[in-house]
Amino acid sequence: VIVLFCIIFCTALMSASRNLHKPMHIFLCNLVVSDAIGCTSSVPKQLHVILTGDTQIFYSSCIVQMFWIHFFSISEIFTLTVIATIVICTLAAVIAGSQTILIIPLKLKDKDREVDGIHCDNMGILKLSASDTRINESYGSALIVVDVVALGIIGYTYFKIIVECKKSRLNQARNKSIETLITHFLALSIFFVAIFVAILVPRFIKKTEDSASRNIKSASQLAVFVVPIANVTIYLFRTKALKKAIVFHCHRLMLVF
Repeated sequence: VIVLFCIIFCTALMSASRNLHKPMHIFLCNLVVSDAIGCTSSVPKQLHVILTGDTQIFYSSCIVQMFWIHFFSISEIFTLTVIATIVICTLAAVIAGSQTILIIPLKLKDKDREVDGIHCDNMGILKLSASDTRINESYGSALIVVDVVALGIIGYTYFKIIVECKKSRLNQARNKSIETLITHFLALSIFFVAIFVAILVPRFIKKTEDSASRNIKSASQLAVFVVPIANVTIYLFRTKALKKAIVFHCHRLMLVF
């Protein structure tokens, strides 16, 4: 709830402040929207489970939840790689949608219908399938390759920026570029560590009969939801323009009341 409030607050702040209508802050706005989707895709269901003890979920609800979780993770990857809102949303919707479409025709087992972990995901549903899942698994592996390629593109971009910073004689511009780079790198590192943990751990832990394996898998899935918290914290405290805008608008509110 706190993270969602911070996300809405940041969005409203960037909309109200004209000096924040810049490419860097549009990039932040993209992240904020993705984070809001990430927070609301699974957390409400988890709160329902905790409060009521009801662990059942309809298959259709499971599919919808899986789509939005994949949409969140894919849109984050493309946001961190390129800054183009329409392209990001289109690619994320196509990839998440195709994963969901490949899942829908699968026939589930008659008895074993318990999803391992804290939310519905691709690997969790594939384990419950009585159909051939080789196409789904191949598609999932291809997405891991996409993640690695995206990471390579970002790494190359970092290298070019560092080279240009070394060539620059303007200390102010160089320092600003390095500060932006460090902020982006922190968010990037946390996201890719979380996403690789969430993808790879379930692939290695095939059997989840014992409680230790189930706990490890649940913790690996929970890693993805650390990303919205990290993004809000990093960009809220490391972006000077955002901090100045917060102080300015808080001061105006105090004058009004």
